[in-house]
Amino acid sequence: MTTRIEFPQDEHPALEARYRDRQTIFTTRCSAELGRYQEGQVLETPWGQAIVTRVTRHEGISTHPFVGELTPAQVKTIQTPYDFVEMTPKGTHTYSNGVGEWDVFRLWELAAELPVRELDPEAFHEWEEYNWESNITLGSLAEHIRRVLKADISHPVILSAEGHVMDGCHRLVRAKLEGTLVKTVQFSETPTPDRILPRGCPCSAIRLSSSKVSSDPVRPPSVGSSEEPSAPRP
Repeated sequence: MTTRIEFPQDEHPALEARYRDRQTIFTTRCSAELGRYQEGQVLETPWGQAIVTRVTRHEGISTHPFVGELTPAQVKTIQTPYDFVEMTPKGTHTYSNGVGEWDVFRLWELAAELPVRELDPEAFHEWEEYNWESNITLGSLAEHIRRVLKADISHPVILSAEGHVMDGCHRLVRAKLEGTLVKTVQFSETPTPDRILPRGCPCSAIRLSSSKVSSDPVRPPSVGSSEEPSAPRP
């Protein structure tokens, strides 16, 4: 079930334009809404669904990401401390295997009732065959590290029928670093992609080793994508 989020009417035109262009939208929340929104949470906006990709707590106006663009009226409405909440529109958080592209929101829905298995992270081929980015910068590396550290490994990694990681790479990395088994769910038949890409490329697969089955349902993770959006979620 999604949570409804509202925005001030004077912010609607700019935020709607960003949503339609599949860009990150953001808001400042304080007082009773402080701490209400978490990374990975699915929200219902006035323009459609979005996933929370990042929440940062601020103690003063000087650290606001857009402090130079705030009007005096906006400054007066922001009580400290406050949360700066970033969201990406539905359809921008995707998984691709080079042939097709899947909306991760839809994968969560389709995987919700699949049985959960715990696997050894070392069983995955992705360690040697998968790159988050072709030309990673220090900034993007730092963001991936942040997402790994915040990844909630209580939420399963989603696997295709062929064993590809469709969602949950950051959770997989955290499980490996902590030396724990990783929860997974796997489709018996890979869902039809939302989009077909013009060119294909080979993908890695997983060696499904001995595992333990549990009945925990899969839930949307609290990170980010390709987790996370941003952010493709882990």
